[in-house]
Amino acid sequence: MIRIQTLTLMSLLIALGAALGFAFAPIPNVELVTSTVFLSGMILGKARGAAAGILTEALYSILNPYGTAPLPMLAAQCTSMAITGYAGGSFGSLLTRSKGIRFILLGFCGFACTLIFALLTTAAYVAMSGSGAGLTAGLVQGVGFYAAHLVSNTLFFMLLIPVLLKGLSAVGLSGRMLSPPVRE
Repeated sequence: MIRIQTLTLMSLLIALGAALGFAFAPIPNVELVTSTVFLSGMILGKARGAAAGILTEALYSILNPYGTAPLPMLAAQCTSMAITGYAGGSFGSLLTRSKGIRFILLGFCGFACTLIFALLTTAAYVAMSGSGAGLTAGLVQGVGFYAAHLVSNTLFFMLLIPVLLKGLSAVGLSGRMLSPPVRE
């Protein structure tokens, strides 16, 4: 049974992820939803991180001010965020190691999670369009957007998540995967 503290924390992380999605919506392909979902997995563990990813993306996508995503797109978005939350839970314990390894691994995770999102959502778009264009053609058409998304998320993972982890540790929030509070 899920404890009320865990449920509350999960709810707060879901709301934070969706709110950050809305805050950055006017800036194409720059977002903090992926970072928040990954961090949710690190704090809550694999299964709850995946659930938080699905719920965060569903909340953001359904209430998106630019319109609700069609069902195939919504499914692709939610699936990719479930993978992201699961990845956060999977790699969380490795990310408490030395700073050099942490930056490299976080950068890789940010790049990989964003690439999965790009591939799944592009596949959904190609399937919905019915134009007969393949996944490769869809990727070529959006290469500039994908590059901006990949670079920004890789940097957010490398630079922002370590700062957030340190802050969370300093206030004693260790979750399932975070190390105990740091005493300086």
